[in-house]
Formats: sequence, structure tokens, C-alpha cells
Amino acid sequence: MAGRRNRGSSESGFTLIEVLIVFAIIAILTAILIPAMGFATDRSKQMATMSDMRNLAGAIMQYSIDNSGYPNDSLTAQQLAALLSDYAGDGLQYQDRWFHDFGYESDGNNAYTIQSFGRDGLDGANIDFDTRYDFNLDIVFDTTQFTHSPEPYE
Repeated sequence: MAGRRNRGSSESGFTLIEVLIVFAIIAILTAILIPAMGFATDRSKQMATMSDMRNLAGAIMQYSIDNSGYPNDSLTAQQLAALLSDYAGDGLQYQDRWFHDFGYESDGNNAYTIQSFGRDGLDGANIDFDTRYDFNLDIVFDTTQFTHSPEPYE
């Protein structure tokens, strides 16, 4: 009886092959999800930037009602936001969601343009519905509406 071994029990655990297969599956899922997360992040930044541009445009319109004209286009985006803070509060953004200052131009009387230079921050080609997923392209708001945006025109 002393030399008797229990043949019915076996050691439980994972083999090296099983562990490697699990790691391979996790690596494949990660490789798929990381680019998708980057795309979703840029898309949300694009939509938030457009919302900030609409808010800035609303403040410019309020300013024009009180002052019979649009703010001077020699202002930087930060100066423009400070000037308009009385019309929209202190939450007015002067940068897009990629942390680049908005571009602003105005003739002082009849028209103005607000522009986001996209993820790369460089002035270049303008975005349209067909190129809506190229986040380096510029979004443009002219006086009353977006003329170049990732949304379809109405």
C-alpha cells in the first residue's frame, strides 16, 4: 500500500500552446480595435469642432447686431473669443479639437469666414461629403452656413 500511486488524478492547468493561442487572439483583436478607436476619436473631434464653430458664429452674429458689423479680421482666434465672451460666455472655444486656432476673416460688414484647418493644422484643401473621413482637410463656415463640411448640404 505504501508504493501505490493514484493514477486517477492529473495535474490541471494550461499548456503552452493554449496560452499562446489566447495571446494571439488578443493581439489580433487589439490590432483591429486600435485603428477603429483612432477613427472614432477623430470623427468625434470633427463633430465637436463643427459645434464649436457654430457657437462662435452665433456669437459673431450677436456681436454684429449690437455693433452693426462683424469683428475686425486682424484679430487672432483667441482675441476674437475674448471679444465675443460677452455674447456667448467664457466657454467659447478659439481652437478646434485638435488644438489648432480657428482661422477668422471678415470684411467687417457683410461677410465673415471661420475655418478649422483639420488634424494637421495646415491650410489646404477643403473637406466635402465625399472626403468626410480625411481629417486633415479644412472645415469652412461662411457667414450663415458651412460651405465645406463633412455633412451633406441641405
